[in-house]
Amino acid sequence: MTSTERSLLINRIKSSIRQKFDISKYSDGYIRNNTNCYAYSIGSTVCNMDLYRIGAISGKKPLEEEFYSIGEVKGLFYSDLETLGIKFEPSSEEEVINENQYKIALFVKEYANGGIYGFHFLRFQNGIWSEKFGKQLPNEVGKTLKGVYNYFPWKLVGIVKITM
Repeated sequence: MTSTERSLLINRIKSSIRQKFDISKYSDGYIRNNTNCYAYSIGSTVCNMDLYRIGAISGKKPLEEEFYSIGEVKGLFYSDLETLGIKFEPSSEEEVINENQYKIALFVKEYANGGIYGFHFLRFQNGIWSEKFGKQLPNEVGKTLKGVYNYFPWKLVGIVKITM
């Protein structure tokens, strides 16, 4: 992908995430099959799987490179959010949010040596956590993260609050 194509895609993502979140858009087969949990968590319906890997939106992590630590993953995630112009701040599951806000929870799968071999995002809006796996439809997880992915090898590494 050229830098111009990448720039155009990033602008399309920025435009997409500024729209009112509409979970029904992920029922469209093309969108469902070409977005993942990362795209869903930020509310993007732009189809380009290469950009929905932590660090790809900000251009700070080549696709073929492994992740080395939780700190790196979180830093790259924050860089991606900044690149998209998303206002965020650290949060917790218990923090109450306003109607113009939502939360994103980031989970990682960690090797014994601390390296990262997977990530997953959940979105909290209107009192419910929800997620999207690969080519599947989004589904509700519930009102709490208790018991959700909090088992080896998954680890909750952060929650951010997004203000639209």
